[in-house]
Amino acid sequence: MNRPNINVTPLIDVLLVLLIIFMVVSPLKPSSFKTKIPPSRQKIRMMCPTTPTL
Repeated sequence: MNRPNINVTPLIDVLLVLLIIFMVVSPLKPSSFKTKIPPSRQKIRMMCPTTPTL
């Protein structure tokens, strides 16, 4: 019996189209998009100084 073959050409075509769309749209994203990043541990330590206990 023959194994069925999967035609991958349509898959590659769709992936290329998606890649082109992504490459066109990505430079158009807003550059003023700000993300909220939690402060680092060092910054938290500087804000709340504690005395070491011995």
